[in-house]
Order: sequence, then C-alpha cells, then structure tokens
Amino acid sequence: MPGLETHYAVRDIEERILAALRAAGLNPGQRLSPAALGALDHFHTGGLRASRELLELARIRADDRVLDIGAGLAGPARLLASALGCRVDCLDMSPDYCAGAVLLNRLTGLDDRIAVHQGSALALPFADDSFDIVWMQNVGMNIADKPRLYGEIHRVLKPGGRYAFQEMTAGDSATTHFPLPWATDPAESFLVPADEMRSM
Repeated sequence: MPGLETHYAVRDIEERILAALRAAGLNPGQRLSPAALGALDHFHTGGLRASRELLELARIRADDRVLDIGAGLAGPARLLASALGCRVDCLDMSPDYCAGAVLLNRLTGLDDRIAVHQGSALALPFADDSFDIVWMQNVGMNIADKPRLYGEIHRVLKPGGRYAFQEMTAGDSATTHFPLPWATDPAESFLVPADEMRSM
C-alpha cells in the first residue's frame, strides 16, 4: 500500500500539531482537554459530533477494552478514555499519525489509558478474543480486502463483543472526481454499497 502510505504521510507532524494548537489559542504547555481538540483530531465525516453519536450507540462500559482501528490522531480514543475511563488500543498504519496520537495523548494526560500501535488492519497485532469493542470510523474505504478485515475484527473480539463503526458507502453513481479526503486516485478508494457491507 505505498500509495496509501504516501497519502497519509505528514512530515514534521508533531511540530505541525503544536503550531496548530497555538494558532487555535491553546497552550501545549498546559493540560489540554480532549473536547478542546475536537476540530483537530476528529477529521472523519461528522467530526466530534459523529464520534459522540457512535459513543452513545456503542454502549461502552468503563471496564471494556476497546480497539480503535485506523485511529489516526486518536481523537475518538481520547473521547472514550476521558468520558468513560476505559482503556483503548489504537492502531494506525501511518507512523506519522501514530506519533501525532502519542503527542496528543500526552498533552491531554491520557497516555496511561491509551496505547498506540503502528500496523495493518489486515494483520492485527493482538491475540484472539482480546477486545470487548472494536471501533472503526471511515477506514473501510481504504481497504480492498474487506473479508480479511472483518475476519480480523471477528478474531480479536471476545465472545459477545461488539463492532462499533461509521463507514462511507458507495452510491448509485461512480465517484469520478479525485482527489478525495481518503484517496488521491481511484486505486486507493474501495467504497462498496451498503448492502454489500451488510452481507459481510
């Protein structure tokens, strides 16, 4: 996936995050609240509002162990950890986004509740039956091998565990205008119709 890795590469991400925080009137030298970062770290469709809606639907408990696949800068993980006190493992393929997530976890004082891992959603680096909840927001459109993705999610979920997700789906007409937020060109975009996603 070198094209996708390039698409999500961000040089000097930590310096850029610190500059963005200062530009927003926030002081990185003081403990930051996850809510104050919402415009920066919830850059999926619907932003922080969508993450809060998914949180309500997911019925996550404080003692649940959560895996956030495609976590990006880990905004949803900080929302979960701060609102519920649960532990969250974040996985992202981008080493740059992982570095940014670690920085923001530290600045919010949540680095003891959130672990960040760099890796592939198609080969999750976790044992079978590890998680009560798998959380995923707008990740599937970057993954062609959906059966393998959902197989990995099923593998790491504990019996009775739940999959909480928000995904884009393909409409009736093909997308012809690139770049898109998740893909520079059609070779990186793997939207499927909602009916196909439900059948997996």
